[in-house]
Amino acid sequence: MRGRPFLGIDPDGHAGGTFGSWQHRSHRRSHRLARRRENKHREAMYVTGDRALPTRETETVVGELKNRQEATDALYRFALGLDLQGRELLESPLAADAELDSRSSTATWGAYVPVMVGRDTIVNLLLGMLGDRVDTTHAVTDPRVQVDGGTARLTATVQAQHLLRADHNRQAMLNDRYAVDLVHDGARWVMDRIHIDTVWYTGDPAAIPSRDLPGQGGPGGDGGRSRPAVRGSGGPGPARGAPARGRPRR
Repeated sequence: MRGRPFLGIDPDGHAGGTFGSWQHRSHRRSHRLARRRENKHREAMYVTGDRALPTRETETVVGELKNRQEATDALYRFALGLDLQGRELLESPLAADAELDSRSSTATWGAYVPVMVGRDTIVNLLLGMLGDRVDTTHAVTDPRVQVDGGTARLTATVQAQHLLRADHNRQAMLNDRYAVDLVHDGARWVMDRIHIDTVWYTGDPAAIPSRDLPGQGGPGGDGGRSRPAVRGSGGPGPARGAPARGRPRR
């Protein structure tokens, strides 16, 4: 149909032209709108401010820098706790009712791990999946922190190398993007909600410790989003479908 005469004014205000050229402009406009929606979603989920510090006052800057370092250190401790498989180190950056959502990440390589709720549950499951089967190294880069009173948001890129202990030739490399909500806990910050997206991965999915989770049973038709969260033994607790403490869902 390309080249067929098209009379009148097209939706972009162009007079005449061909049906094919109008179609092309229409597709370009739809693509631009989709990109704008995607950009708005990213800005809502990640820390995308146009500066590192909101003020120049020395005392305020010092306090802000301390908060940012403590918030970033929470993610550093989490990553190192995984690599060393150290229970106390892995527990230290997590709030008691922390939530870990890696569903979209694990779906990248066809696995399913439900939302984990509660510090003890998260630590027990992660250490159980790693066990004596997988060695990991996590590198945290590009951390950005936004502090708002007693809460904070952290965005970072985490590169995770996984190797089977029995055969280091079987390995997988993941490049993940983390979106983290943190809350104040005395003089430090702890992670209240962790959302992980895998940007890309390469290697053998068998080296990634997600398939050993008991009872995971696959994602189902909706990518696992309707599956219940895994919680501790202290009862079901409140629903965790949205971020805690009234923060907008990201």
